[in-house]
Amino acid sequence: HMPFYFLNGGVGLSIENDILGAERNTQVTASYNYIQSIGRESVLSLGLTGGFIQKSLDGALLRAPDGVYEGPTINHNDPILSEGLQSGIAPVLNAGIFFRSPTIEAGVSGSHLLESSVQFTDNAVTEITFNRNLYFTFAYNIYIGEKLQVKPSVFVKTDFVQTQIDFSGILTYNGNIIFGSSLR
Repeated sequence: HMPFYFLNGGVGLSIENDILGAERNTQVTASYNYIQSIGRESVLSLGLTGGFIQKSLDGALLRAPDGVYEGPTINHNDPILSEGLQSGIAPVLNAGIFFRSPTIEAGVSGSHLLESSVQFTDNAVTEITFNRNLYFTFAYNIYIGEKLQVKPSVFVKTDFVQTQIDFSGILTYNGNIIFGSSLR
């Protein structure tokens, strides 16, 4: 990621390869962020990310309770589980907006905005959907004298099924001694 001053923002490229057991997620995305100064000390930032994700599942690495796994034979006895390697590709779209001033920081963003899905087809059809997630953050800077600053904040994450809320506070003294605490 790097700034592009003539575009009033920055660009980025992200390549991720995550392997966990029988599952592999490979994601490639490109990002653009537009930054606009508001007055002398405030900034509004808009970001957009797009790309694709490839999800793979190696059924040969899975074991089901009623399956038969003797020698080279793989039979999960489960119509949903594949016995070989399956993969599919889906688009990715993320976006966000963030405002920062000397006293307030606030932002809203979302990931997997398209709620795209990947379908594996073998003996049966298995579909994996990437749920839309929304994030909201708000912080307020309180200056107590010249050397002491208190910054309470809240961070909310939701997929409209479950919601998590983080409350945190940061105490800064003299710009270089920092103490913080968080509760989820």
